[in-house]
Amino acid sequence: MSATLDAAIAFLVELGMELEGKAPIEGRWVERVMGLDGVRQDVAMLRTPVATAG
Repeated sequence: MSATLDAAIAFLVELGMELEGKAPIEGRWVERVMGLDGVRQDVAMLRTPVATAG
């Protein structure tokens, strides 16, 4: 994982988001979405905290 991705994650966690996970993505689907051949990208999945009604 890149230092830039780690910095972005740290910033978003500081704002209250929660890290779900990190993973590399690659393959035909990613190549079609990005319009580039041979793509390999690291991604992070974050979510907002769950609010409770009350």
